[in-house]
Amino acid sequence: MYRVCNKSSSLLRGSFPLLLGLIGCLLSTGCNRAYYRLTADQEAYDLIQEKAYHPRWALEDFGIGVDPESRMFDPFDPDHPPIPPDDPESHHLMHWVDSKPGFPGWDANGSTEHVQNPDWMHHLALDENNVLRLSSKEAFRLALLHDTGYQRELETLYLSALDVSAERFRFDTQFFGGYEVDYEATGKDASSTGSTSVFDLSTRDSSAGSLKMKRAFTTGADLVVGLANSLVWQFSGPNNYSSSTLIDFSLVQPLLRRAGRERIMETLTLSERTLLANVRQMERFRRGYYLELMTGFGEQPGPTRRGGFFGSSGLGGFTGVGSGGFGGVGGSSFGGSFGSVAPENASGYVGLLQRELNLRNGDASLAALRSSLTQLEAFRDAGRIDFFQVEQLRQRLYSTVSSLLTARRSYQDGLDRFKSDLGIPPEIDLVIEDDILNHFNLIDPQIIPLQNAVAQLQKETGATIIALLPAANGNQVPLLQWTPALRASLTQLHTQTRQLKQLRQQTLSTNVPQASDDIQQLNTRLPDRQQAGERLTNVFRQRTARGDQSASLVDLSLFDTTGLENLPVLLAESLGEIKKRLADAKAIDQLIKDLEQLLKTGDQLQPADLQTILETRVFRILPDQLNELSADLLELSLVQAEARAESVTLIPVEMEATTALEIAREYRRDWMNARATLVDAWRLVEFNADSLESNLDIVFSGDIGNVGDHPFNMQSSAGSLRAALRWDAPITRLQERNTYRQSLIEYQQARRRYYRYQDAIAAGLRAALRQVQLNQVNFELRRTALRVAIKQVQSARLKLQEPPRQNALGQAGTFGPTTAQNLISSLDALRDAQDDILSVWVNYEVQRAMLDLNLGTMQLNEEGIWVDPGPIGLEYGYPQLEEAEASGTPLPEIPTPDGENPVGPALQQPGPAAGNP
Repeated sequence: MYRVCNKSSSLLRGSFPLLLGLIGCLLSTGCNRAYYRLTADQEAYDLIQEKAYHPRWALEDFGIGVDPESRMFDPFDPDHPPIPPDDPESHHLMHWVDSKPGFPGWDANGSTEHVQNPDWMHHLALDENNVLRLSSKEAFRLALLHDTGYQRELETLYLSALDVSAERFRFDTQFFGGYEVDYEATGKDASSTGSTSVFDLSTRDSSAGSLKMKRAFTTGADLVVGLANSLVWQFSGPNNYSSSTLIDFSLVQPLLRRAGRERIMETLTLSERTLLANVRQMERFRRGYYLELMTGFGEQPGPTRRGGFFGSSGLGGFTGVGSGGFGGVGGSSFGGSFGSVAPENASGYVGLLQRELNLRNGDASLAALRSSLTQLEAFRDAGRIDFFQVEQLRQRLYSTVSSLLTARRSYQDGLDRFKSDLGIPPEIDLVIEDDILNHFNLIDPQIIPLQNAVAQLQKETGATIIALLPAANGNQVPLLQWTPALRASLTQLHTQTRQLKQLRQQTLSTNVPQASDDIQQLNTRLPDRQQAGERLTNVFRQRTARGDQSASLVDLSLFDTTGLENLPVLLAESLGEIKKRLADAKAIDQLIKDLEQLLKTGDQLQPADLQTILETRVFRILPDQLNELSADLLELSLVQAEARAESVTLIPVEMEATTALEIAREYRRDWMNARATLVDAWRLVEFNADSLESNLDIVFSGDIGNVGDHPFNMQSSAGSLRAALRWDAPITRLQERNTYRQSLIEYQQARRRYYRYQDAIAAGLRAALRQVQLNQVNFELRRTALRVAIKQVQSARLKLQEPPRQNALGQAGTFGPTTAQNLISSLDALRDAQDDILSVWVNYEVQRAMLDLNLGTMQLNEEGIWVDPGPIGLEYGYPQLEEAEASGTPLPEIPTPDGENPVGPALQQPGPAAGNP
């Protein structure tokens, strides 16, 4: 330690306040936690934006701050947070441990009972019933706001930037300084010179860091410059003043071992490359995050931090312990999605919508079963169908109810899981509502309540009529007598008849126009259907000609749209007949008049006349009208289902696997990172080879001191200069040898991982394109199956509408023994066909989005939502790549099987998004 003191001289009066002010400034800055937090934020954000320079991985407005509306938001001082809720017994140990008092300042920042933001619920857009209604856009916004997983990935990228700042700091000029003030009094018997009193102002011991400047150079050199001084005032005894000042330096330059940029700059290089890779990976993570939330597929690994704490980079073994830490972003497997095929059942937001539609299809099937059961029960009472067939249909009705209840419970479980994905608690009532899949409401949801109302009215009316019929007494059936009970029943039938008329009018005014619009929509989509059919026919012909055995199995008639132009006409004719029957209200009006007349004059009629009027004008007419409306509603729903199903087309995806692989090679961010990771492993060979060399260092050092009592009277005569050459033979290098050999092996392993990674991407893209092709065929197969199912239901219900044929005895004939089973099978087939065609379409759309992701061409808008590219394929152009070209990004040379290069400055304009609902 060099000591600087003074008497009561002007030097002490001049320098001492200055030094105290400097120390106070440093102390005040150092004690401010917010200063360190804010400077760390600014430096990390600057580093991230420095790496996010490229349009392909630009991170706009990156930050780890939490929105005040978020559940994660902490409203308290971030540098002095209050105590969160604690376990009472554990909390006691903070204040009293082993009969010893603890730190008394634990309560200085106060306490809080809240772990989450106490006000976050106030920002949820709940309706008047406290229900959160979510569109897909709002769901994604909430996920970005509340999902802790997404926030964790942002923070990981931030910490990766801090690692770079720590590595850059190693090559910055670093200053260290500290002063100490001592006062020492010595008794007269403790010293040979008698009692003394000494005041000492000096820099701290150089070993603890006096006033120093350090600088590390990329060549491996280390420079240290130090300043030490001491002012000593002895107030008693000799009563003298002394001062000393020394400026020294030391420069060490290795020439062999631990020299050269390939060794010295490796940790900085790796941290910089890791940050660049993490910025890219964050962009890929954001794209995969959207798909994962929406469809349940596409999840991507996020940024990977390779740093540590306390300002050191901690980048995996840079003290010669080996190359085990050089897996790069995504680890030794290079991370990322290889373009795998998504399973058929989507999850996430779209999966919930799909399950909602499945439930609606189940509701429609249940409504048809209820209506059919009521009708069969009436036929059973009339002796036209046996008991077994009616009960067979009833059993199917009950099993359908049970299945729907189970499906609804499973749907609610799925809602709770989705709430967890959004980061909101499960007790919030959530309703998913979006028009993404509305075109697959093949059975109009507005018809289902009408069908249920008609089925209920059939049941109630049947019960009323059966209650009116007198019980047989032997072979004699007594005549009906006018009674107050009969009047009450007729009043009820009158009310039910008016309800029937109202349901007919509602169907005529609301549902028939909607069906007409659906037919008109089909008419406008016919060119798209015909174009899609021709395109698929040509595609599969070409694949068959090239020897594709799978393509040769496809019946090209599936894509034949010949005669499709007649379908709108046929459907319009069917709709016209339904409309005509619904508009013909003569029978209903007459029934209402007859019931009103009976209520007025029924008590004046003879029992025989009353019996005749009731049987011919009421008991026969009202059930027939209800059955007719039930049949018309079913026929109307089938007309709509066929029109809607025939209107849907798939957005084209036509691409060869080789082309897809070349696009992915150029545009996939994780593939860029995988190449960088391979080079990281390659560089490590040179890094570890350095440790095998000899130690050969050049050392320069020197110092200069003051002369006399003046602390700044520096003279060369009081200095010295030294030079040295140090050499250490490489005698003991076993550990270094093993580490070097390990790095050679690990580089070869990295090479093998890389080309296996490339193979996995190629295989995944090929599988995805094959799945797309399969879905194109399956969609047409499901559409054909739906047509067949519709015809089966129409045929089965038509059997129930046929007038009874008389047998040889003149009695009404009975239905066949398979009538009920045929009806059950047809309704089941219709529901399955609806669910299947929806499942294929959803899977196709998921595969299309996944293909966009795995090609690396996926774009997000400013809200982080996928920008649908429309048709994907060479003949449609690449709107994503056009955007890249406009921003100055070089475009890849992507060869086609014919050797052409369609991707370049003269990109085609994207074709029409045929079939994009």
